[in-house]
Amino acid sequence: MWKFKFLFTLFLCILTGCTSIGPSEVSINRKLYNDVAKETEQEQLLKNIVRIRYFDSPYFLSLNSLTGSYALSSSISASPNASYTTNGPLSSWSVSRMLGLNPNVSYSDTPTISYSPVGDSRFAREVITPLTMAQLLIPYSSGFNSTIYDFIFVARIVFGKIEDISNADSITSAKIIEMPKYSAFYRVLSLISALRNRGAIDIRQFVLSDINMIHVQFNTKADSKLPAAIKLKKLLNAPPDSDSLYLSDEFSPCPVRSSIDEILAINPKKIYKKDCPLTETVHVELRSILEIARFLSFGVEVPPCDLQRGYALELRYPNGELFNLDPLYHNLFHVYWSDSVPQDAFVKTYYHGHWFYISDSDLDSKVTFRYLSGLLILLAGNQAGEVQTKPILTIPV
Repeated sequence: MWKFKFLFTLFLCILTGCTSIGPSEVSINRKLYNDVAKETEQEQLLKNIVRIRYFDSPYFLSLNSLTGSYALSSSISASPNASYTTNGPLSSWSVSRMLGLNPNVSYSDTPTISYSPVGDSRFAREVITPLTMAQLLIPYSSGFNSTIYDFIFVARIVFGKIEDISNADSITSAKIIEMPKYSAFYRVLSLISALRNRGAIDIRQFVLSDINMIHVQFNTKADSKLPAAIKLKKLLNAPPDSDSLYLSDEFSPCPVRSSIDEILAINPKKIYKKDCPLTETVHVELRSILEIARFLSFGVEVPPCDLQRGYALELRYPNGELFNLDPLYHNLFHVYWSDSVPQDAFVKTYYHGHWFYISDSDLDSKVTFRYLSGLLILLAGNQAGEVQTKPILTIPV
């Protein structure tokens, strides 16, 4: 009998000796849920860009919480049995003993996921309100007078205008009524890029009296007199002898007005005065998140069949000639389409009967996509601490 007791005790130890599953589940499931949450957020953003390309309304669901509940239970049952057999009073007899062991282990994983629509009035205002220079410069606020290395990249995405020079501004409107203009804007960026590559300018964050600006500083007096510098200042209506340019979303960061008419003016014209510290201020109009998404949506390839059916807009001149959008999205943003599930996709989404995706090898599009995602996170952070007024969808899985 001692052998059966030993076996019983051994099975019991195996079943109950390691029933704590918490640490191992955190190690495994946190990684899985993290990956899935990130992928679904990216898919949602891409789907909304594609929706806008099809003139559909964007819609966001926020993942509020994900609660996992894990349970592991074990049990064992024993059924001893003994039997006595004989063939008669004078015949042989035998006794047999048996012990039946029935081990049982059960495991359950019951996550609960909560979503809520991102659509309150404040978020809507944030999405349609132009970004401020302060918001734009948050990534560069780690140090005083931080250098802005990706200025050309940011300007292509976020700037709607520099002075009166449009960066394809019409393409960001709800209804496009004219062909976008962008050649003069890209001429400005080309001059800035050429001067920077030559080492003639530095582009930095600048703050004066709580007003955030981008400071374009010519390194020497000779640099400010280079042909490219003269052309740049002429395009931006800056004084030809200025050695700096300050890009601001304020109309008059340092206004000097002499008459009551100028003081009451809604959008007073800048006046360059020697007694103003900022004598070279250039006004910049920044886009809203929605305008950025509309702009990027024209980087989405649309299947020819959907264009023929009129599901998406194709920009053409009155004579039928196709408008060239390549300079706007070259090395910036491109979304492909496919009728089958794409294999080499950084992010993909299914919409209108087709797959749309960003190629995993397209680093420029990935950077642009992450940048827009970061801007959305910035706005979502402004909603922190607000009382939830929208219905929450809770799904026990």
